[in-house]
Amino acid sequence: YMGIEHSISTVEMDLSDIGLLRQRVFQLEMQLQHLTKINHQFAQSNQQLMTAAAQVGLPTPIATLAAPHTEVKTHNPAWSEHMAGGKTYYYNSKTGESVWERPADYHPEVKCHHKSHLHLHL
Repeated sequence: YMGIEHSISTVEMDLSDIGLLRQRVFQLEMQLQHLTKINHQFAQSNQQLMTAAAQVGLPTPIATLAAPHTEVKTHNPAWSEHMAGGKTYYYNSKTGESVWERPADYHPEVKCHHKSHLHLHL
């Protein structure tokens, strides 16, 4: 009987650890989405800076040459693409949210083999 109680206790601890790991993965995915958005905004600002510099005859700023662009793509399988009235919209089956604009984490072309859904393209 003691062996069974110990086994049940171990399984409960393992399930608790899995729950904590899932929460952490979710938090990291949210942070990654935020960083991806910031990276995109930086790239747009950088392009605007380079365009403005070229228009006034200034050389390309050194900062734009310093860091190579790293594209981060994530795919959240909860999102799916649909049509309504000839327009494309996106539906999240987990949250029930529907949006017209393609979500930053909707990339069905990214083949996912890991639970984290994280793919880096350098």
